[in-house]
Amino acid sequence: MEQKTMEQTENAGDIDIKIKERGNSDLSINFQISKKLTMTIERKCLKAIEEIITFCSSGLRRPNYFVPFNVSDSYEIIKKAKEILNQERSVLQIDLNSTENSSINVVGDIHGNIDILVRIFSSEGYPSTTKYIFLGDYIDRGSNSCEVLILLYSYKILFPNNVF
Repeated sequence: MEQKTMEQTENAGDIDIKIKERGNSDLSINFQISKKLTMTIERKCLKAIEEIITFCSSGLRRPNYFVPFNVSDSYEIIKKAKEILNQERSVLQIDLNSTENSSINVVGDIHGNIDILVRIFSSEGYPSTTKYIFLGDYIDRGSNSCEVLILLYSYKILFPNNVF
């Protein structure tokens, strides 16, 4: 059984997240804190991401278990994500010719399965460095629909140009 832990350090506007896997090399995620957002909502997003990924990656994960997360923090994450999504156009025009990252991962039908979503991020890259477009069907059927939405909304808040 592999076990993952997550560390978070902050240095002058950067946040480093390091996921340690027993027996494998470390996966590090580094990103700049957006100056537009309050530190409070960013910290809540980071906390939600950490809780969800750590819980899903731990050996404690069982079917039909729910990831423990703060409901009031989740409400604030939903409100902020709604603000960001309301500012986007209904039909997005995504420039893939930029020098940053010219590819995008298209993901469909998560159906509330948080384990699949975390596996996709783990294998294809986290939204801090990789662009994603999600086609819908985020919830239903799976037992972790709330966790899927909170994870996606948190990433949308932190990386609005990488999550669509």
